[in-house]
Amino acid sequence: MNIFSTKRKHVIKCMALAVCVVFGIQSSYAQVFHINENFSTGSGSTPPSGWSNNIISGNAGFDQWRFNNPGGRGVGGAPISAPFAIFDSDNYSSGGGAENVALESPAVNTTGHAVVKLKWDQYYFGNYLGTDNINVEVYNGTSWNSVYTYSSFTSTNASQDIDVSTFASNRTGVKVRFRFVGDWSFYWIVDNVQLYTPVTDVQATAVLSPTAVCGGATENVVVRVRNNSPSAVVNIPVVALVSGSFGTATLNTTLVRSLASNASDTVIFTTTYNTLAGGTLNVKAYTDLGADVNRANDTINYTIAVSGTPSAPTPTNASRCGAGSVGLSAVSGSAQDSLYWFSAPSSTTQLGVGANFNTPYLNTTSTFYVEARRGGIADSLRTTYAAGNGQNGAMFDVIPNQAMRLDSLAFISQSTGSITVSVYYRNGTYVGNQLIAANWTLLQTTTISNAVAGENRIVLTGNNKLSMNANQTYGMYVTSSGTISYTTAANTYTNGKVTINAGDGISGTFGGTFSPRTWNGTLYFGGGCSSSRTAVTATINPLLQ
Repeated sequence: MNIFSTKRKHVIKCMALAVCVVFGIQSSYAQVFHINENFSTGSGSTPPSGWSNNIISGNAGFDQWRFNNPGGRGVGGAPISAPFAIFDSDNYSSGGGAENVALESPAVNTTGHAVVKLKWDQYYFGNYLGTDNINVEVYNGTSWNSVYTYSSFTSTNASQDIDVSTFASNRTGVKVRFRFVGDWSFYWIVDNVQLYTPVTDVQATAVLSPTAVCGGATENVVVRVRNNSPSAVVNIPVVALVSGSFGTATLNTTLVRSLASNASDTVIFTTTYNTLAGGTLNVKAYTDLGADVNRANDTINYTIAVSGTPSAPTPTNASRCGAGSVGLSAVSGSAQDSLYWFSAPSSTTQLGVGANFNTPYLNTTSTFYVEARRGGIADSLRTTYAAGNGQNGAMFDVIPNQAMRLDSLAFISQSTGSITVSVYYRNGTYVGNQLIAANWTLLQTTTISNAVAGENRIVLTGNNKLSMNANQTYGMYVTSSGTISYTTAANTYTNGKVTINAGDGISGTFGGTFSPRTWNGTLYFGGGCSSSRTAVTATINPLLQ
């Protein structure tokens, strides 16, 4: 019965860890193992294959590491499961003199691996004599080197994970050993020994700029980089291949800051582009880290069709004798631009459209203003205001059929008083990214001091207005410190120019999902790209008497 029980424990531990004994190399996108030992194949004082009891001093009859826990010792809450390796001085070494005994691994080859770490679980019952200690050492092919020692009277069950690259990287004949020093002392349990290389996996996940459909005089390429590795990574090279209407170039930069595991950061290339004339800009961005083992996910492709900002039109002043209408005219800088006439520099009321404009009846000389406008039509798209449900936020996709600019949005609040509302977006669908904050960009946060129970509107200010490319999907996320309304359903809305696919409800901020849910609100889009306004004078000359 006892033999059957012991065998059963061995099988269970092998199955749980998927591998009983590994030395050499076992790789995945998590890490590369040079040694991965859980001692499930050890028996009595016989260690697993390749391992050895090295009695530096002591009695060979009983001063040995064992794998059947003959003293029935507890593991002190450490992440250890039987069978494990144990040196039990208190149980076996009574009166036998001082012990200095090492459990030694087989030799492995770490050639090609610049980073090597050593990890193990342990429980040390504590020092008995002032000279007792436990030691972990790494053999660099020539000599043993200490990487860990402990000699306190206080017990410890702290797992260890140590960078041993100084002694173990890019070498042959690398070994590790666990050496107990004592004299009828207590005991040391060791389990789950891993000599490994943490695998590095980084990637470019998004091109965040340029995004201005109307263009800009000094546009930088901005790329978001993510670290998928189990450890922090520094000095990540990033490359952007730029092509299209604004020239061809290879841009290089390095993310020098330490990027934590599963974190994202951005890099800004110093080269700038003047995109005001309009055109197409293509960016192929990728990380170029030599240690990256997963090159398949490194690259992101991005294209923006820039409408460009029209040049100011060239007007022709006109005059007449006596009161009446005056015919004014102007010429645009490009055939793709339309001309719009206004009565004031900041007026939102159009008086006329086209190269020629007849003024209203005038009694005195007056000034009018003309601007050139390219692409886009001011528009809006509303989902439903049926409500019926609500949470802190909602996500949905927006797909414009033409280049557009999101200027503002309205939402239905169930909360009143002071609330804070944040609007996020991402290039690509929200689906699959609902709880990954690093995959989103904050567009604007607004505090509404007197929110009403009903429709509230947020105006995106300055550069927060979101330029959207034709036929590209944008994930949108509207979240509130209060509760906003949505409807329990999945719906699609379109007006022929833009489409909304809704969506999911979200608790907290990237907290939890409720699906399907349709955001209740309206998106408002601006009217294309406009030049500065140019003054045009209509002169009324007095009639001769």
